[in-house]
Amino acid sequence: LTDEQVPKVKDINDRFAKELAAVNQERMAAKDDGQTKTKDDAMQKAKVINEKKNAELKGVLTPDQMTEWMKMQAEMKQRMEEKHQAKQADKKQ
Repeated sequence: LTDEQVPKVKDINDRFAKELAAVNQERMAAKDDGQTKTKDDAMQKAKVINEKKNAELKGVLTPDQMTEWMKMQAEMKQRMEEKHQAKQADKKQ
């Protein structure tokens, strides 16, 4: 990141982190209560928040930086899915 981009990206990350934290609390509470619909709603809200964050980042990052960011996001999502699948497999044993 350039010196000019750093504070802009930090601001974007900070704002959306707060929104995601609230949604994650909602999701965890719903999970603990077994409320599948509420859990699904929270996951959808998180997806929308991340889409908004990516749209704002697109206005700050260069095309190459945005491509790298999206690649990193996809890799993180893949790792999370693999962990989830491993947990599910452990539960079945």
